[in-house]
Amino acid sequence: MIISNGECDLSNDASSDTTDLMQISADTSTGDGMGKPGGGTCTPSSSTTHPSQQQQQQQQHQQQQQQQQQQQQSQQQVVQHQVQQCQTQQQQQTTCSGCKKSIRERFLLKALDQYWHEDCLKCSCCDCRLGEVGSTLFAKANLLLCRRDYLRLFGTTGYCAACNKMIPAFEMVMRARGNVYHLECFACHQCNHRFCVGDRFYLCDNKILCEFDYEERMVFANMAGGPTPTFPYTSPGYNALSQMKRQTQSLSDDVSSGYGSPSPTSL
Repeated sequence: MIISNGECDLSNDASSDTTDLMQISADTSTGDGMGKPGGGTCTPSSSTTHPSQQQQQQQQHQQQQQQQQQQQQSQQQVVQHQVQQCQTQQQQQTTCSGCKKSIRERFLLKALDQYWHEDCLKCSCCDCRLGEVGSTLFAKANLLLCRRDYLRLFGTTGYCAACNKMIPAFEMVMRARGNVYHLECFACHQCNHRFCVGDRFYLCDNKILCEFDYEERMVFANMAGGPTPTFPYTSPGYNALSQMKRQTQSLSDDVSSGYGSPSPTSL
């Protein structure tokens, strides 16, 4: 670099900046016109960077770093959330829904999408172990029930043809044709005779009769010799005795007994 009177000759040195050049021009005391207004002029190199551009670059770099940090933090949060979910599922899978204690036994029961100790899954009414009485259970009104207690509380088979009262679904019944009877109601309508195993009974005008009362009615019907109002669907000249015989024959193979417990359609 050569400094002359009132002029500043700049070389093609790209490493010099504006502040250094201005300081040299102010400190030089030799030569005419140096330091005077209108004297030497200094033109900055075209390769220098403006301070505002440096600040913008720094800000962009900082923003990129912040975005990367935020992405890393969000990824860490997602991983932590997944780990917590896995831990929660493991705890739920190994915790008994009845006693809320961990299940450490070799065998466990799964019901209602929950896990149970074998001793904790019990009927809410009779306390029987539901895992021992069958492969199904019934849940209603916040109760866990075995089949018998569910039918006893919520089931029904219909109404007794003799007393017209409801028959619980768990109760033993007698059936004759389409009729269902309580065991205590299945007796002769005339003399209230209760039947034993092997006894013969008759269904006359939808009423149960023992053999003695049935034969007695046959005798009276034969003596009448014509249709009577006690037998429906008779026509003029139709013998009541023949109709009773026909009803007896059609009923011979249509008598059964057993439980009236239907399978529940909904819980």
